[in-house]
Amino acid sequence: MPGLKATFVGMLPTGNQARLLTLSTFINTIGTGLYMSVGAIYLVRSAGLTPAQVGAGLTIGTFIGIGVGPLIGDLADCRGPREVLIGALIVQAVACAGLLLVDDVTLLAVSAALSAVGTAGARNARGALIAGITDQRGGTRLRTYLRAVTNAGLALGTVGAAVVLQLDTRAAYAAMILTDTASFVLAAA
Repeated sequence: MPGLKATFVGMLPTGNQARLLTLSTFINTIGTGLYMSVGAIYLVRSAGLTPAQVGAGLTIGTFIGIGVGPLIGDLADCRGPREVLIGALIVQAVACAGLLLVDDVTLLAVSAALSAVGTAGARNARGALIAGITDQRGGTRLRTYLRAVTNAGLALGTVGAAVVLQLDTRAAYAAMILTDTASFVLAAA
């Protein structure tokens, strides 16, 4: 059906950089949707933490990592948003893979702090990248498009999370962590 294909292609953002950013966002958010849906359950059922420890570790780590956002924004101005986005995604991959080693609140807080640094870096760098590859009107359209792609990726990840929850084994949770880790690496690539 050439009409359907033309319609789909017409919906994609214009420009190679915008399309690559869209693909990167889609891949990344599938993994994020997977982890967001079952991450806390993994930490309790498989890593052996109590719900209170999970809450404390995630809160402490997030507060530690959250203050670096403006610094990473400055780094994106100096080094370039593309390079900082790639670095931030790699930091997120390391933080995610580190979850396989978590067996106490300290390790969880370290992983959560790294994740918060990577998340802040990716958010700031992505905004600067969008501003650099589009004009104001195109930037608004691309941000809207990326929001829709993000929602689709999160939804697909959530479907995968249902499988992990159904299996409810250490191997399934480890596969979930490794899939999320791979999504950061692929998004960076």
